[in-house]
Amino acid sequence: MYRLNLRRFAVVVSLFLFACSAPTVDTASLIADQGPLAISKKYEDVSANIYLNSERMNSPLLNQFLMRHSLPDYVELSTLGSYPELRLFYLSKNELFRLAKKDQAWLITHEEEIPTPLREQLLANSGSSAATNTAEDDKKGDKEKNEPNTNKEDYIHITGAAGETLAAVVKWYTGDEANAEAIKRINDLKISPTAPLEPGSKILIPSYLLKTKVSFTGSTPESANEEVY
Repeated sequence: MYRLNLRRFAVVVSLFLFACSAPTVDTASLIADQGPLAISKKYEDVSANIYLNSERMNSPLLNQFLMRHSLPDYVELSTLGSYPELRLFYLSKNELFRLAKKDQAWLITHEEEIPTPLREQLLANSGSSAATNTAEDDKKGDKEKNEPNTNKEDYIHITGAAGETLAAVVKWYTGDEANAEAIKRINDLKISPTAPLEPGSKILIPSYLLKTKVSFTGSTPESANEEVY
């Protein structure tokens, strides 16, 4: 019995040491500059899924974005520019989000419609299920298309009253003062979140953090708590 347990212990230790010594896969190098790659809805161990899940763990902004918008249908990583660029494709909504990586954080830099030829190609590659979902979304159709989509619109606050701080502005529009550092990076501000802002300063609040479009005036009426989503 003692020898059997010892052998089992040796096998477990060997497997553990093998796992620890196994090389880790650099998924970024596998998917970089390969064009749009499909995100699997069933299998988490494909390279595109592994990469996106890894990045969202290291970037709170990317994680918040994905929690609001869900996983994209396709992801593309480009490393040919000044900064790595991540492109997220949502076929049914015809949305393409561009993100730039700066200081190990992904920042939303642009949103646009997917170019028609590329969208048609991706839909064809995705199979009938994606095309069916797109057709169903299109049927919702004219009414929704004619209504303003507040989810897609960033908001720009222009400081007015003297003494406004970034922390106060961010808490007003996002509901959480903890977002101040993220907004500070997005707007490339060099001041402390608690320092007064210059009157006339423009502060961009990205749509995925925006909770209200009621203008900040330094007071807190109840209407400011109404969400835009």
